[in-house]
Amino acid sequence: MPGNRWLLLALALGVDGGGWWLSRLLGLPILVDATGTIGLGLYLGPRWGAAAGLLHGLAFTLLWDPWWWPYTLPFVALGYGAGYWRERRPLKTWGDLLSLGAFLGTLSALLTLPIQMGLWGGLPSQPLAAEAAASLWLAGYPRIGAAFLGELLADILSITAALFAAAALWQRMPRPAPSEGALDDLPRDYRRLFFH
Repeated sequence: MPGNRWLLLALALGVDGGGWWLSRLLGLPILVDATGTIGLGLYLGPRWGAAAGLLHGLAFTLLWDPWWWPYTLPFVALGYGAGYWRERRPLKTWGDLLSLGAFLGTLSALLTLPIQMGLWGGLPSQPLAAEAAASLWLAGYPRIGAAFLGELLADILSITAALFAAAALWQRMPRPAPSEGALDDLPRDYRRLFFH
């Protein structure tokens, strides 16, 4: 399976790029450019998800937009967070997926807020986030609060959409062995070793 992991990492990058281009081509108000990163985190665990996020940031910076590099950290966090969540909590219901989407969306909004404030003066790059932030700012909200709430809205929606797509792909794939370092397996392995 080690060779397949590298192939899946490259595939995740292609899915991320395809999601970004599809979002732009269709004029969607959200970006679904984290599907591959989140999917690899769900499928192979947190370290591979983080690697997909790092590769995503580097590839997008080198191939499409030189201003993309600060967004590498949020994508690393998304991939790692999806894998970490799945190793510790089963994703069995819609509520599990929605709570993971809300968690990852909030994490992404918190990590992208300094980038939005520093590079763009508080206007997010996603169309829905920019419109929401501008509306809130014009309504009298402070710029940082408007930027955060706009980004939070767009990130929760876009990451939940990406999460549902990734979960659909993940359900169709064969199950790998637990990733190295899955701490939840230690008590089970300990009991199996000494009590069976």
